[in-house]
Amino acid sequence: MALAQHHGVPTRLLDWTESPLMAAYFAAIDASSVVSDRVKSERIVVTFLNVGQVTYEDINYAVVNAPRYGNTFLRVQKGLFTYFPTANSYFIENRRWPSLEAIISADERLRYRLGRVSVPSHEADGVLRILHDFGITRASMMPYLEHAAREFQYIRSIFKL
Repeated sequence: MALAQHHGVPTRLLDWTESPLMAAYFAAIDASSVVSDRVKSERIVVTFLNVGQVTYEDINYAVVNAPRYGNTFLRVQKGLFTYFPTANSYFIENRRWPSLEAIISADERLRYRLGRVSVPSHEADGVLRILHDFGITRASMMPYLEHAAREFQYIRSIFKL
C-alpha cells in the first residue's frame, strides 16, 4: 500500500514525512506559481503530529513505518504513514477516504496531538527558493530521470531566470 500511496493511488493510509523541510516543500509546491493548474488556497499549511504524546489507551490510530528498501520515494522523502481503522467505515459511507479534518472531527483527542504552521500562499515561491538552498527540490524528492528536465524549468520559474 505504501508504494501505491506514493504513486497517487488513494488508500486508507495518510502519508507524512519525518522532515519538516520536506513537508514545507509539499505544502508550498501546491500553492506555487510553478503549478498553475491547481486550485490555490489562501495559506500554505504544514500539519505535524507529536508522536511522543501518543498512547495506545487514548488514540485510535497507528503510525506505520513501511519498509523503505525498494521504494525510492519513501526512502528519500523520509515517509511514514498513519493508519486509522475508522477510515474503512468512512469510505463505505462516503465513497472516498477521509480527509485529515474528517479524522480529527471523529476523534477530538487527536486534535491535541496535532500542530499546524502556516504562511500566506503568495509566499510559496519564496519558501521553495529557501528549500532549494537546503537541497529540497523536486529532483531530490523524486529522483527519477523524467524529473531532471522538469527540475531545470522549475528552478528557472521559482528564481525567475
